[in-house]
Amino acid sequence: MFAFDTLYLNGQDLRSMSLTERRNLLAPVIQGAAPGIMLSEEVDADGDAFLTLACKLGLEGIIAKRRDAPYRSGRGGEWRKIKCVQSEGFFIIGYEPSPSALGGIGRLMLAAWKRNRMTYVGGVGTGFTDRTATALRKQLDALLIDKPALKLTRKRTRWVSPSLVAEIEFRGWTNDQKLRHAS
Repeated sequence: MFAFDTLYLNGQDLRSMSLTERRNLLAPVIQGAAPGIMLSEEVDADGDAFLTLACKLGLEGIIAKRRDAPYRSGRGGEWRKIKCVQSEGFFIIGYEPSPSALGGIGRLMLAAWKRNRMTYVGGVGTGFTDRTATALRKQLDALLIDKPALKLTRKRTRWVSPSLVAEIEFRGWTNDQKLRHAS
């Protein structure tokens, strides 16, 4: 476990103190803690260069915090989570219709070429606007086919000829080679 902040210590509310002061109080507590509990490392670096390095290392991203800021609940701008975002084109092989989703598309089914064959890589159900989802639904309905292009069994899915490619942003791959946090 990596500890990065403390808001309350020895009966004292520390939220009005700066992050630097809170971490200075946390460090000796962590040094005496059980094995496996460590203080997260602070890195004073150029944000753009550090994010680039984090992404090259396959990390999810970085957290940027103002060291002089007191703790405030919610989103106030004192800290930011900056994610590494990957983007690739994937074949649309089907969609799950939804009466409540924008354009009637609940989720797109996606595939990619891997090892000289098309492979299912998961789905995406966010990132549409009403206008783009409606236009995409019309294009997909013109490409409907009876059987999926891949050996998949999904109820309620409308299969399409894999001729449209969608640009998808995602955070990485799962262990079973599906897209993580796709949009």
